Amino acid sequence: MSHFFVKKTTSLTVLFAFGAAIAALTLAGAPAYAQNRNNASAQAAPSASGGAGYRIAVVDMAKLMKDYKKREQKYADLQKDVDKMQGEIDIKQKGIEEARKAYESNRDTMTEEQRSAARLKIENDISAYKSELEKRQRTIDSNEETVLKEVVEDITKVITGVAEKESYHLVLNSSGGPRGSVIYSSATIDITPTVLGLLNK
Repeated sequence: MSHFFVKKTTSLTVLFAFGAAIAALTLAGAPAYAQNRNNASAQAAPSASGGAGYRIAVVDMAKLMKDYKKREQKYADLQKDVDKMQGEIDIKQKGIEEARKAYESNRDTMTEEQRSAARLKIENDISAYKSELEKRQRTIDSNEETVLKEVVEDITKVITGVAEKESYHLVLNSSGGPRGSVIYSSATIDITPTVLGLLNK
C-alpha cells in the first residue's frame, strides 16, 4: 500500500505556500491614503530635499514573515501537533502493513471464508486510515491558515501604524523574486527594521 504522510509545517511553508497572502500586503496603507490619492494630480513630486508630494517607503515582507518571533513560536507549536499526528498515523499504517504480511504468510492455510474476512478487514482498515489522514490534514491546514492570518494582520497593523506616524502615502513590498514590486530602493526609505522592531518588542 502507498504511504501517506501528514504535512510537515516549516518556515518555508509560510514563505512559499502562502504567496497570495503576502502579495496582498504589497500595498499597505490606512484609509487616509486612499483619500490622499485623489489629490495626486495636484501634488508635485518630492524633491531631493523632501519637497511636497507623496512619501513612499518600502518593506521586505519576506523578512518580516521570516523574522517575526511570534510567527516562529506559532509555527513551532504547530509543528509539535504535526509530529504528534504523524506518529499516530505511522502506528496505524504499521498495523495495516503487519496485517497484510500476516495474511500473505497464512492465506494458504486459511479457508476461503477466513481469507475473505481477512481481506475485508484490511480493506476497511485502509479506508479508515485514509479517512483519518485526510481529516488530520484538514485540521493542520486550518490551524496553519489561522496562524498565517493572525501573523499577516499583525504585520499589516504595524506597517499601517508606521506609515501613518511617518506620513507615508504608499508602502511597497521590496522582497526579491516575483512577489516583490520594487526593482530598486534606497535603504533610506526601507522601514523593515522599524516594523520588525515593533513586532518583536
